[in-house]
Amino acid sequence: MTKSATEVLEQEVGICWAKANLLVALLRECGIPTGICYQRLTLGDVPETGFCIHALNAVYIKSLDRWIRLDARGNKTGVDAQFNLEKERLAFPICKNLGEVDYGIVYANPSDKLMQVLEENTDALYMYLNCLPDNIFEYKKAFIEDTRRGEE
Repeated sequence: MTKSATEVLEQEVGICWAKANLLVALLRECGIPTGICYQRLTLGDVPETGFCIHALNAVYIKSLDRWIRLDARGNKTGVDAQFNLEKERLAFPICKNLGEVDYGIVYANPSDKLMQVLEENTDALYMYLNCLPDNIFEYKKAFIEDTRRGEE
């Protein structure tokens, strides 16, 4: 299981959390303030199938003075999540009637608890079926200065 930006680049694979980490690293390296956002989604078509947390990104567009969210998971048949300044186009529209949640918060760093799930698992299918958290954890909300490349 990949979790870091380096691992995703080297292995060319990763779930949404790992891909969001990669996009943060790449965009921050280019000087673009970038954070991580989360959604609570059903694993199937009904709440009884359970829930998981989906990771996506947000970039701060200075000229617009706002965050624009985007999804690094990639497009496929039925998923058109192309970056758009005018209209948000995420991979997974939220179905509130199913208990899904769009948290709408931009975080500076990924949740340690979510990253621990990636660290502790080597089998993606087992992780999906048994280990995905179904709710978000509280931690520091991002400020623009937190989402820039670290100065060493």
